[in-house]
Amino acid sequence: MDPMSVLRILWRHKLVALPFVVLTIALFTGALFFGPRAYQATASYAMITPSLPSAIEIESSPALGAATDNPYLRSADPTLVLQVGKTRLSSEESVRTLQSEGLSTDFVVGSGLSTSAQILTITANAESPEVAVRSAQRLGEILDDQIRQVQLVNGASERYLITVQTINEATGAAERVSSRLRNAAVAGIGGVVLLIAAVATARVLDERRSGATRSTPDTRVVAETPTTVRDVSHQPQNPVRRDPMPHRPADPPRPLAPRTGPPRIAPSPPVRRGQIVTPPANGHASRLGARPAPVSQSPRSK
Repeated sequence: MDPMSVLRILWRHKLVALPFVVLTIALFTGALFFGPRAYQATASYAMITPSLPSAIEIESSPALGAATDNPYLRSADPTLVLQVGKTRLSSEESVRTLQSEGLSTDFVVGSGLSTSAQILTITANAESPEVAVRSAQRLGEILDDQIRQVQLVNGASERYLITVQTINEATGAAERVSSRLRNAAVAGIGGVVLLIAAVATARVLDERRSGATRSTPDTRVVAETPTTVRDVSHQPQNPVRRDPMPHRPADPPRPLAPRTGPPRIAPSPPVRRGQIVTPPANGHASRLGARPAPVSQSPRSK
């Protein structure tokens, strides 16, 4: 269906389409300028490893070796503790902590800079900038506490623990324009769907009304026309069927046009040999070459 057909249909049902067009525009405008807002606050943290004693110092002081018993310091991957803290930050325990404090549970934890895997970024989303900032700060505190607890499994000293240092503290929140546009688009699409449904319903009702009008007979003509009852008791059983259409009268003969040129001579009948042919009125013999009949003489002339 081309755009011109759509415009013609809308114009035909303009009384039905106009309220829904106004409603669609109002929904889109309201969602764009007066709809709910979404703000996000971001904080970045870097992993800091402690300074470990040398092997000579550990041999001279066995207690020093027990204080440095940290499994994450012996790992081949130095960012393992950050991955553990990221996983525990997304657990149900952390979500319940945020809910109990009235903070936002909509957050994302990921790597901050592509050049370094030892930097972690936390982004918190909320309907107000204050809640978004406080949520990002509280998530940083939970991350630091979770990383500290997983290293104290073997009784390591506080001096030899991996810590996180704040690089970019969440002090302000920025509005998410994409969220506002998404809400406006959803409201506009909803209004368009309602418009299409209303126009389609009006079109179906119009077609049904037109079909019922064409199929209903005109009862007024039947009521006004007098009915005649035919008596069929005295009619023959096999009536002669008459042609409902009378024969068309034959056309009158057309007059012949006058003939031009010399008159036409009719041919003479055939003559046998020795037959006497009566000469014509002008005294000449016929054209067939027959001899003229002898003239009989009276006895006196003899």
